[in-house]
Amino acid sequence: MSIAEAIRPDLEPLFAEADAAVRVGNFPAGREGYVRILEADPDSIGARVGLEFVAYVETGRKSRFNLPIEPIPERLHLARLENERSNEAEYQARRTRLLSFPSTLTL
Repeated sequence: MSIAEAIRPDLEPLFAEADAAVRVGNFPAGREGYVRILEADPDSIGARVGLEFVAYVETGRKSRFNLPIEPIPERLHLARLENERSNEAEYQARRTRLLSFPSTLTL
């Protein structure tokens, strides 16, 4: 099985509801949705992760994973440079295409 869990098609609506509830801050509804998913599929990793996230947010306990919360400035700088290069290349390609059209329009 791949890293990404395959969600059973019959549980997709439940996942969508639970995830939507969590996104808007309705953690009790999100928890309830994830519990319903686990009742239907006790091996669901996605539901377990969802419940873990809800518990983390509600209790404020620290994450087990020591991951930086703030973006790393060096990575942001590199990403911005890459975006600028990409935007410039796209601009030049479209500019060249526009310049290839006739300068006058006849009807």
